[in-house]
Amino acid sequence: MQTRQQLYAQALRQVQSRRQKAVTLATRTMERAREEIPGLDALLRRQALAEAAAGRARLVGGPDEAKAAQDAAAQARAQLEQALSQAGIRPGDLHPAYTCPLCKDKGEYEGKTCRCVHLEARALRRRELSRISALELSRFDTFELDRYPDRFVPEYNCNPRENMAEILNYCKDYARRFSTRNPSLLMTGTAGLGKTHLALAIAGEVLERGADVIYLTARTFFDQMEREKYAPESDLSRIVQEAELLVLDDLGTEFVTNYTVSALYELVNTRMLRRLPTIYTTNIQKEDVLRARYTEKTASRLLGSCEVLDFYGTDQRRREK
Repeated sequence: MQTRQQLYAQALRQVQSRRQKAVTLATRTMERAREEIPGLDALLRRQALAEAAAGRARLVGGPDEAKAAQDAAAQARAQLEQALSQAGIRPGDLHPAYTCPLCKDKGEYEGKTCRCVHLEARALRRRELSRISALELSRFDTFELDRYPDRFVPEYNCNPRENMAEILNYCKDYARRFSTRNPSLLMTGTAGLGKTHLALAIAGEVLERGADVIYLTARTFFDQMEREKYAPESDLSRIVQEAELLVLDDLGTEFVTNYTVSALYELVNTRMLRRLPTIYTTNIQKEDVLRARYTEKTASRLLGSCEVLDFYGTDQRRREK
């Protein structure tokens, strides 16, 4: 997982690499054209002069002069195209075919990072997330409400399907209106109820809207943080502290130590102070269990910083078997 700075540096390199490839290909095509077409440079000069004359005539000449200049330019263009065609070369191949028409694959446009770099960074992040999660499968339109009981269940004190419909609509709205002012979410419920699915559905849509999104399982996060705890400032620490949206999945499955409790408090507190939303998913449903596992201080900070979404129903993964 890369930091945002590393991600954009890679995106810029890839955009500029496309420029270099386009320039190299056009240069080689021009060299080949010169070898195969005697007098190519004269044809190119003639076309350039004719196009320039036609442009001047349109601005300052009369209708007849403009028409004559335009005809001359068309004739020069046709002669060049015929010569190139006989050599199996298209006129456009003599010039670099840039991917981005704005910055011409330089990565900067009007003094700012070009949109193409932002798009490339977004694609890189999506590939990162897709390698470590079911991001591409977890969309709002693949979430199946009919898998939840459509009746009042006394144990849950609700109709699970109606409850999940409300949660689904809330998550859609959360993603559609995403900003760093969004609240953090704590999705709770037993295994297989769709917590990860909806967390990733939010992540996928928010990513498409241009925000930087990070997904980590709790076990991966705490294991790596513990390995890097003596580093002055680890990349992972920067990544989770800077992400505009962080998804920390399966909280409660990690091995608990004093360090993991401290790391969780630091994560929750830092992101809360920076006003950066986090989506936590956990199988822990009871507050007293959460407090016993992570201490009163950490659990209170977590609960106090989140909107809690309670998932009820039957393990969907078992139903699929």
